[in-house]
Amino acid sequence: MFIRVDDYRAFRERVHILFSVDIEEMGLSIVPDTPLGFFLRESLPRLTDFCWTHPQFHIVSWHGDLAVNARVLGSCTYLLADGCRNPRIIYDPEGEIASPTYQSLYAAFNKRTPNLKRSA
Repeated sequence: MFIRVDDYRAFRERVHILFSVDIEEMGLSIVPDTPLGFFLRESLPRLTDFCWTHPQFHIVSWHGDLAVNARVLGSCTYLLADGCRNPRIIYDPEGEIASPTYQSLYAAFNKRTPNLKRSA
């Protein structure tokens, strides 16, 4: 199932979340919706297109108090990352494995559209 990480710093470093300052310093052509680097739900198509044309990046989805290292439709917000792509890594600070939020995330994860990969 999921690989649970309860320390945000460990999760962030493992998947290498990019904040606005990182994105700006890298000179990327995409601008987050918030100063911290979050993309709102309505920006998901733009973020997906960016990741399609820049396959070294992937999407991290925030769903309530949980985050999953994959593109999960219907999540609250999204982040750009360029580290570990394992889609089963989940940030779960409160151990909400049995909570309705977790169950909702698990259902969404199973219906998710995988991070797109280019074929060679």
